[in-house]
Amino acid sequence: MHAKLMVLWHPGSLRVVVTSANLVPHDWSLLENVAYVEDFPELDAAGAAAAAEDGSEEKTTGARFHSDLCTVLREMGCPDSVIEATRGYDYSRTKATLVFSRPGSFGPADMSRYGQGRLAAVTTRFCAGWPAAAKPSLTYQTSSLGSLSRKWLHEFGAAALGGSAERSAASAFEVVFPSSATVEKSLLGVD
Repeated sequence: MHAKLMVLWHPGSLRVVVTSANLVPHDWSLLENVAYVEDFPELDAAGAAAAAEDGSEEKTTGARFHSDLCTVLREMGCPDSVIEATRGYDYSRTKATLVFSRPGSFGPADMSRYGQGRLAAVTTRFCAGWPAAAKPSLTYQTSSLGSLSRKWLHEFGAAALGGSAERSAASAFEVVFPSSATVEKSLLGVD
């Protein structure tokens, strides 16, 4: 898994960071990147006990976030002690959902775990209440256009709109990428 994920412990909180940057100096000093950062406060003893007992919490966004975080850490090969150390924090206020990609081919049982299949599964919840005539706009950011095809963009658009190819075809789709001039003037240049 090529996750760009950091889990950082601070006194009284846990910080989760997902970035577009690799952990190499030039990615952080010379390139433009995006980052999701969220801090989760430590639960007090009563809150931790309630969270451990409440099986219905598994249906909340916060519980799903924590479960997904544990799954990703496990698949990255993190020790059980690291995964266990993510317990005892309040994830209830998060609005985020983790969507990670993993190279490979997957059967039907695993299609909703990674990449576009996961994106479609997640966005289905958000798109369910939209009117049939809704035409949302999508913006996709990339550092290179080299490997993008119309087929891939159509599939990505459908996944981003809850698996709806019809809605994707009717939506405005914008691809944001650096211009040739931006690349030529950058510190790293064309090569």
